[in-house]
Amino acid sequence: GANEIKESCTKGTIGCSACKQLLSQNIVDLLGPMQERRREYVDHPKRVDEILLAGTQRARAIAKETMREVREAMQINYFDGD
Repeated sequence: GANEIKESCTKGTIGCSACKQLLSQNIVDLLGPMQERRREYVDHPKRVDEILLAGTQRARAIAKETMREVREAMQINYFDGD
């Protein structure tokens, strides 16, 4: 891992070239799954729209309930039907 690379580099038991190769492999390993997920969304843009719409609908429902609670707490229930 990163600690092993740092320790080896600090002690001089690994050369710069090998250190850079290990670092680049760790970066590839870290970013690989993210790139796969990104590729899935790029290949299916309508799925992104569906996710955004679902999130917006959830946020609106939560906001509506929060505002109902605020109006109730402040005793300003102008819109009893909402």
